[in-house]
Amino acid sequence: MRFANITNYLSNSAQALNKFGKEFGTYLGEGLNIGRTATGPRAVYGGVKEAVGYAKQGNLPLAAATGALDVLTDASRGTYWFLNHTLAVGRNVGRAAGERMGLDPVTTDLLGRSTPFAIAALGGVIGNPLTGGRPAGYKSILPVSKEEDPTGRTSSNPMAESVLRYFTGRRGDPLPYSTFKEERPEIAYPTYSSYLRYKHMKPDGLGKIDPQTQSFVGPLGIIRGTAQGLNEPEIQYFGFPVTASTAIGTATALGTTGALYKALPESMKQARTTMGTTVPMQRAAAEVSREAAVAKAGEKLGKVTPRAVEDLQSIAKQLRKPEVIKTPGVGTSAGIVLAGLGAGYLAKKASQGAFNKRAEEQLKQQQPVEYLKHKYGSFQSASEAVQQPQARSWQELTPYVNQ
Repeated sequence: MRFANITNYLSNSAQALNKFGKEFGTYLGEGLNIGRTATGPRAVYGGVKEAVGYAKQGNLPLAAATGALDVLTDASRGTYWFLNHTLAVGRNVGRAAGERMGLDPVTTDLLGRSTPFAIAALGGVIGNPLTGGRPAGYKSILPVSKEEDPTGRTSSNPMAESVLRYFTGRRGDPLPYSTFKEERPEIAYPTYSSYLRYKHMKPDGLGKIDPQTQSFVGPLGIIRGTAQGLNEPEIQYFGFPVTASTAIGTATALGTTGALYKALPESMKQARTTMGTTVPMQRAAAEVSREAAVAKAGEKLGKVTPRAVEDLQSIAKQLRKPEVIKTPGVGTSAGIVLAGLGAGYLAKKASQGAFNKRAEEQLKQQQPVEYLKHKYGSFQSASEAVQQPQARSWQELTPYVNQ
């Protein structure tokens, strides 16, 4: 990494230190003035990346002012808060996928808005809204009293619980296995038990790895993952689970939407005329605005001419100016997004079925007794199924599991 010749403000002289203070104060003050005219917190000169760039150019006062403004305007922390929920990340993923696939702004926006719903629904975080969105095998997070329902499955307010689940990503606690199996019959007890161990695993210092459950947990439990899960690999980010089949289903939904969009006739792609700004133009406007902000502060320090500032501000204004954008009809955009979600659901089910079959085969090979208990329930049913009614123990039945 090469840096320009940087003035040593701390040791060269008191004059140099005063110069640093004056430039830093000017950049900071001007940045705060510009920031007051913006809606919501924003980084006027950019963020950490831009601050490093300014330092490499040798402009330490601007680099320091950029860092200070980032803290004062909550820009980076605001981004962190926005990204500390899987559904918020999912929306960004959907929009980024739409842009990369060349979708129009309307379809891209719909895809971004639908991606969090797809992740929540395909991941089993949200179930039937009529029952509070409770996923199969989990307790309600707003349950009625134990006298009314000892299992904890019944919601006291289904509508409020559905909303709460969507915004918080809370899935609730698993039901006791005897009840859990009624709703998730494909999950064997060893898998259930291993999952609970993974779910409650605490990090030691920076994290922890559990070879027995093939799982890990990161610092503060922010991220955790397991290769086994409930019959399939799973990653949890701030407590929100994303399984392998959910990832496959979501990727399929995004890819199918892009393929269907490309297959549309040009007449359908340009059926509607709207006024707006495309994402690339918005990004270009933001970059030029940062340059204009730096130039405006530099003008007060005698580093930039007023004409240069005016030119940059004019360019930023032109970039933000609405332009004519051709898009499909809203119904067409919604239709291909819904079709993509449908394909994602089918991919989710198919992959989940494959994971369940693999887990069952592993259980049969590694724990034949547990396999028999899981598949047949009682010893009598298992002995009759393998045609060994004279057997007296589970162990006597294991040689006939694969027959």
